[in-house]
Formats: sequence, C-alpha cells, structure tokens
Amino acid sequence: MSIIVPKKSAVLDAMESFILSVSGWRKVFAASGLENDLAEDISPEDMVLAFCAGRVFADFFATRMEDGRFVVLGRDTRHTGDAIARCVFAGFLEAGVDCRFIGITAAPEIMALSAVAEDTGGFVYVSASHNPPGHNGIKAGYNGGVLDAEEASSLIEDFKILVNSLEDKDIQHIISLIDKTEIVKDEELKNRAKSSYLDFISSVICGFFYNKDMDSSLSAIKYALSNIRPSIIGELNGSSRALSIDRDFLESLGCSVFIYNNIPGDFAHDILPEGESLALCAELVSEQAKKEKKDVVGYVPDCDGDRGNLVFADQEGNARILDAQEVFALAVLGELAFASVVNPGKPLAVVANGPTSMRIEEIAEAFDAQVIRVEVGEAHVTGKAVELIKQGYVVPILGEGSNGGSIVPPARVRDPLATIGSILKLIALRDEPYALFKRWCKARGINYKKDFSLSDVLASLPAYTTSTTGDNGASLRINTKDMSSLKERYQNIFADEWEQRKNELASMGIYSYHREIYLAGNRYVDSTLPFSLPGEKGGFKMMLKDKEDRPVAFMWMRKSGTEPVFRILVDAKGDNRKLAEYLFNWQRNLIKKADSA
Repeated sequence: MSIIVPKKSAVLDAMESFILSVSGWRKVFAASGLENDLAEDISPEDMVLAFCAGRVFADFFATRMEDGRFVVLGRDTRHTGDAIARCVFAGFLEAGVDCRFIGITAAPEIMALSAVAEDTGGFVYVSASHNPPGHNGIKAGYNGGVLDAEEASSLIEDFKILVNSLEDKDIQHIISLIDKTEIVKDEELKNRAKSSYLDFISSVICGFFYNKDMDSSLSAIKYALSNIRPSIIGELNGSSRALSIDRDFLESLGCSVFIYNNIPGDFAHDILPEGESLALCAELVSEQAKKEKKDVVGYVPDCDGDRGNLVFADQEGNARILDAQEVFALAVLGELAFASVVNPGKPLAVVANGPTSMRIEEIAEAFDAQVIRVEVGEAHVTGKAVELIKQGYVVPILGEGSNGGSIVPPARVRDPLATIGSILKLIALRDEPYALFKRWCKARGINYKKDFSLSDVLASLPAYTTSTTGDNGASLRINTKDMSSLKERYQNIFADEWEQRKNELASMGIYSYHREIYLAGNRYVDSTLPFSLPGEKGGFKMMLKDKEDRPVAFMWMRKSGTEPVFRILVDAKGDNRKLAEYLFNWQRNLIKKADSA
C-alpha cells in the first residue's frame, strides 16, 4: 500500500472544512491546503472523504439502476479532479453500482446526457464551479439537473453519519480500495455526451416546453443569423468548455466563432468570470470589432462551464464588460419576448433568487409576467420553476442575476450557450411574427429603429445601480457562528439607525422599508414570518421604499453555502451611484456591528 493511512481523528478534522450545502460539497482539496495551488495531489484524509461521498451517492442511485442503467461520472479542469474522481469511483465499485467516467466535461454537457439518455440513472460531477483552482467539490443529480433541496439535505446527513461511523480499520480498508482502483475514460460515452448536448441546447433555445413549432423557430433563427453573421468570441480560460460543443453549436446557428485559451486546465486568469477576469476578453472583442467594423460579443465561462459572463464591443471597438445582473436581464428580456410570441395567452413567470436586481420586475411587467423569488441556489430556483410549470405557467427562464446565471428550460442548469442564444434571438428575430425587440420597445414607450444594434438593446434596459459579488468589500469574514442571532442583532441595530438616518434617507427618496427572508423555495415578508427569529441560513433583505410605498432599493445579505464568507449586495433604482455606495457602506457597517455586539 503506497498511500499513508490516516487516523479517524485526522479524517474528522478534514471534514470540518468541508462545506456541505444543497448547492454542492466543496473544500480546498489541494494537499497543501492553499486555495490557488495547481498541484494534482490530495491528502489521504480527503481521499477518504471523497470515497465516502462516492459511497453515499452510489447508495442513493442504487434505487435508480433498473434495466442496466449506469451513473455518469465527470469532472471539470481543476488539477485535483482525477484524484477525486478516482476515489468517488472506488466508492461506487464497493457499492456494486455501475459508474462510467467521461473525464473532463462541462456541467451542462453531463447534465444534458443525464436528461436525454434513458440508460443513465444519474450523474456525479467533480467541480467547485467558480472557486479558486485549489478548491474542488462534488455534486450529483439526474434527469438533467442537480438533486432537489430535500434529496441533497438527506445525502449530506448520510455522508456525515458514514464518516463519523468509520473506525480505523474501515479507513485502512478504504485506502486499500482506492490504491487498487483504476479509472479509465469512456471515450464513446464522452462523444455521446457531446452529441446529446448539441441536440439538447438546440431545443433549449427554441422553447421546448411551450413552443408548438420549434422547427420553424430554429429555421427562422438560423436564417436571420446567417444573414447578419454575428461574431462571437469564446475566451474559455482553460475551462471544461474547451472540450465541449461551443464552436460546433454557435457555427451551426450561423455565427462566426473565435475561440481562445482552450487548453484544459491552463488558466489564463482567475476562474471567477467577473471584473479583471473579463479584461482579456474585452481586448479580444475590441480588436475583432475594429477589424470587422461591427458589434462583437464575447463570453468567459467559469471552470465547470455552467455560467459565462459577457463582454460587448461596438463597431468602433469600444468594449464594455457587462455586469452579471445586466447579462441576466438581457436573457430574461429575450426569453420573455420570445415566449410571449410563440405561446401567447399563457401566464408567464420568471424565477429569480433574492439578490437579483429589481430590474427583472420591470422587464417582466412589460410582458405581463410574474417574478417569483426564492433563496440562492440552483436547486431552489429549479424546484420553484417545476412547481409553477405544474400550475400551468410558462416559465421560459429562471436563474440568479447575482451571478449572471440563466437557466432556460428544459435545461435545469445555467449555461452560457443558452444565455447567448437568448441574446441572439433578440438581435436576429427582427421581422414578424417575432419582432422581439420591437415588442419590448412598444411596451416601454421606447423609440424603435429597424437597424438597431446590441448597444440599443442594452440602452433600453431599466437603469439600476447594483453591486457585484466581486466588489471590494462584498465578501466579509465574520466571527458569529449563529446566523439567527446575528440577523436578530442586525435588525435591532438597523431599526435604531433608521431613526437616526431618516432625514438623510428621505433626501435620497427612501421613506419606509420592509424585511424579507428567503428559505428554500419561499419568500417571506414582515407579515408572514415572526422576524424575531429569522432563518439560520436564508438570505435576508431590507427592501427600501419611496413615498408611494414602491420598492426603490434593497440591502441583501447571506452566509455563503459554498465558501467561508458572508456576502452582501445592494440594488438601487436608476443610475444612482451615490445611493448605492451609501447603502453598501451602511450595510457593511451594520453587519460589522452585529458581528461584534
């Protein structure tokens, strides 16, 4: 045996830093413990944890393995991916559950395979999404999406029970199994995954659930795009999208495609596709726009490729990095306009998380659509969408504006290709019966011009000033462990300071407020929840209102479920940097006071 066998105490210590949430299980897996380490090795303690994760996932999927089904195992391009996948695979082997490894795959790709391939019982995916490269993690699901909140919570408890029940002899047995395990990539299955994904994403952009004539819509999209031939730049940053369908799909629609940094695991910049991580793409789109003398759109995905924020350059080469909230707003506009045309008369709804900018409500209002808000997390957003669809709503899009991640059904995961598809429909479908942007302009009283550009579409979006998760000071380290007590102290301090700041706030158009908390798929306001005991894990929001009791800004906070940080975000109606900065600084000070009280 070449692997050192750890003691149970060491395994339990390693589990202390394992963040277990319904959004995924994550920790720094690099053996050094450094979050930016690019080494491939993981510690023996983390090998045991990864094996136990594989074992509980195997037990879960065992009930779904009738008719010769198997579980698909894949990973993103983090350097510890193969080591973790090997341990997870060993857990499946011991449980006697058929598991097949497809190597590096984008999250939407492995999920598309699980959605369309009847011989798959589910998937397990090794990734830490947008976290730094030394982090890694594990998530699972089936039928194209991650486990719902109830299933995920149950598995977390099973995992804790299993790890805590281990004896030293069990750990020695696990290490022995891992040491003997070989994991080989199934090339044929990887090709099936790409093929499934290509077919699946085409149905996604055509409104699979509600469009009665998808073929006609796809033909119209391709015909229009082939005439204007938009240029798309993919700066893939060594992500899992480097081995996916991006070029094939976008070229099939009629786009000119330019791909950069497509060597898996070769990260040109930080993995989180925000701020400085988009600067290189901005240079690329600017150069391409000046060369072609036309608008160019670029995208940068995170490591697992399930989100991608956008960069835009006009024909003069003026580049603009779009905020995550702007990206989501564009996608919502495209999907609501499209759904209102191809399936008129049906009630429309959008599902968004708590910190999504209020500009979404203004866009939805133009199409008589409802906005339903839920707690942060893919599982919560998709779960609520499923509920609404069962109730008879058309839900053409859902997602999390706070990270730019849009989910377009039948997909149950964020996907930059779907986001780009939403925008392409807006700029391509200019003629009747579609005329998507024209309908939006008419609803908003905006002057419409036939030769509009993406610049015009962006300018038409409702103006809001919103902080981002990447802003300096948007992530705080706090000492309080009990989130309920922290929020209770926060409310008391807020109420005191509200009285002191009343006149100052009124001068900025704020006269009243109400409180909101998000627990799983539900949003509660003052009248529906005893706020003396706010939820332990839920997002918490102060909604600020004008003289007419209309929301004009909010201050939001939440402990991250996947990172050891406390996040804040503010949103203010209009181009109002002064108010947004005031609220942002106030929110930080309130939380610091609550933490130290």
